[in-house]
Amino acid sequence: MTTRHTILISSARRRLRAFGRDEEGVAAMEAAFVFPLMVVILGLVVIWGQGYDIKRKVTQTAQQVTDLVASYPLGSGAMPQATLDGYLDYASLTMLPYTEGGYTTPLAVVVTEYQADATGKVGTVLWSEPVYQGVAHALNSTITLPTGLVAPNGYVILGEVSWSYSPLNVGPFPVSTMTLYDSIFLAPRSYTCVPTWSYHPGTCT
Repeated sequence: MTTRHTILISSARRRLRAFGRDEEGVAAMEAAFVFPLMVVILGLVVIWGQGYDIKRKVTQTAQQVTDLVASYPLGSGAMPQATLDGYLDYASLTMLPYTEGGYTTPLAVVVTEYQADATGKVGTVLWSEPVYQGVAHALNSTITLPTGLVAPNGYVILGEVSWSYSPLNVGPFPVSTMTLYDSIFLAPRSYTCVPTWSYHPGTCT
């Protein structure tokens, strides 16, 4: 083998080794870009999944506490405040495991009874009871009722539950606190209205 051939072979080998090193470098650069992106995507999936589960719990809680209040038996007399608050406290049980250890700071619950006007379209607050971070609706304030929800001059219970969801921030894009809210209207189960210690209309039959 001539010296020229030896030089050509050595040069080819060096180029092959350099090419292999370049491939490794490209792969390392790709990994450096892709890995953080995958971490962010995984974090967003976790945030979305937890938020979805909390929203489902919020819906269940609104249904449960409102149904408890709407089912109050008139034969027991006007509902004491302790009884109503006890019904609303079931919210912390329904929200488990997110309320584990008494963690209820993000939780707000309000149950309100409305009486419809003669058109059945406007409801006036008769009483409103909050627990945790809930805020009561002002007495005699009004809302527009869904069409066909209640008969003229009838009564309806509104239960509202919300949870302030503060997900962990992942990557360079911070996720702000989200309010997960749900509400439900229910008619009193056994009687025309639900009397309480603060409001006991004589029309409850």
